[in-house]
Amino acid sequence: MDVLECIQTRRSVREFSDEDIPKEDILKIINAARMAPSGHNVQPWHFLVVKKKETLEEMAKVVEDSIEKIRAETKDEDLKRRLEFLKPFSIFFKNAPVVVVVLTDCFSYRDRILQHYMNSGFSEFEANKKRGFPYIQSVGAAIQNLLLAAHALGYGACWMTMPLIAREELERILRIKADWDIIALIPIGKPVKVPKMPIKKSLEEIVTFLE
Repeated sequence: MDVLECIQTRRSVREFSDEDIPKEDILKIINAARMAPSGHNVQPWHFLVVKKKETLEEMAKVVEDSIEKIRAETKDEDLKRRLEFLKPFSIFFKNAPVVVVVLTDCFSYRDRILQHYMNSGFSEFEANKKRGFPYIQSVGAAIQNLLLAAHALGYGACWMTMPLIAREELERILRIKADWDIIALIPIGKPVKVPKMPIKKSLEEIVTFLE
């Protein structure tokens, strides 16, 4: 398929068969992510491939525990119901044959401009905002490449951030080094069910020409 067809037919897949993914396909998918653009070509990413079922179960358990902790602490009944609804959508990654944990080095863009803003009294967040959070944009481009490559090879995948409510516990389980942060989990596998395309905003709603 060409790139436009790949973009238009990709879906967020949450149900996978038990079929394994060959290592060469995993590397093809991650190689596509590696080719994404990044500010100053810093390439602030690392990809951790998790296949061990015991590890995936442990990861899902700490995510579920974090959800239950929030439900126990809040008095907001709507939030409690919302979290209960979101729980299965937060831990389904444990059923995928492969989960790619995407890491970023958020300190990789500490250039002179960023340092200037921080020396001028801006917080690190405010300074990064003025720089456009380049590490986030760069990793986002890599993740999109990863999703498209997986689809092109006949696999399904899903971009997950909800599990990051248990970020510290996940980083402990995965033994993530201090300079790296988890930014997303991407379960990948042969799809059992491919959802319909969700409703998208029309071009008229999202495009403005300044002529």
